[in-house]
Amino acid sequence: MSSLKTKKERVNEVMQLILEGMTYLDACKHVNIQYSVFLYWVTNIKACVAIKDEYEKQKLAIVETALFRSAVGFEYDESHVSKRGKKNQRTGKFTEEEIIQKKITKRVMPNVHAQMLYLTNKDPENWVTESEAGNDLAMQLEMIRQTIAEANIDNDIMEDPPQIEEVKEADIVVKNKSIDN
Repeated sequence: MSSLKTKKERVNEVMQLILEGMTYLDACKHVNIQYSVFLYWVTNIKACVAIKDEYEKQKLAIVETALFRSAVGFEYDESHVSKRGKKNQRTGKFTEEEIIQKKITKRVMPNVHAQMLYLTNKDPENWVTESEAGNDLAMQLEMIRQTIAEANIDNDIMEDPPQIEEVKEADIVVKNKSIDN
């Protein structure tokens, strides 16, 4: 049982390092376990699988939060420190230093692509990209072709069905499905 606890602790350490930005391989080296052993643990030992799954959820939450912040914009503070010396009139040398610290608030503007990605993934019933809409149209065109082909077979007409030009995917632009174009 102590062996399992050690494994759980080590998996926890590796996953925490990964959460902080390390790669799986580097985190395993840091914790002093082989990557293949770590993979075995997180795929075959239930307690270790649960730990890995929990950390994966945390990673997704972090990325989702970052995506949302990018979509709506945010502010952050930056601190600038500089030194300014005073020149001694007699010697011509700088004798005193004054440290100046400025706090600057910077604003990151909302990102339209992040908004599109967030809305199409979080509210897919109401938001769709043009490429997805194009796929729906392509499916409708294929259904029309099949209907025409079936009608021609039923009527013993041997003509080819009319050719309908293929729909090409456009640039991805978010559209609200409820708005008619």
